Amino acid sequence: MVKRKLITAFCMTFFMSCGMSLIMLLMNAGLPDPFLTTWFKAWAIAFVFAFLLTNIISPIVLTKIVPFIMGDNRQAAAENMTAVPAES
Repeated sequence: MVKRKLITAFCMTFFMSCGMSLIMLLMNAGLPDPFLTTWFKAWAIAFVFAFLLTNIISPIVLTKIVPFIMGDNRQAAAENMTAVPAES
């Protein structure tokens, strides 16, 4: 289960940091002359920080925030990251 969470965090961080670094670079600098080099440097820095923050914040979200939003009776579902059937 830990391996699955780590792979998920890595993939989410990878795609989010790619997209966000591209958007922020285009908004702040336009199309700089060495575009790929500039974007890769921005992405590498963004990825490192985003991956660390994802792994620090994710357990807090799963154990504190999700149960608060969904109600205390669904805390086990949030901790196990499994779907809970809708109440009829």
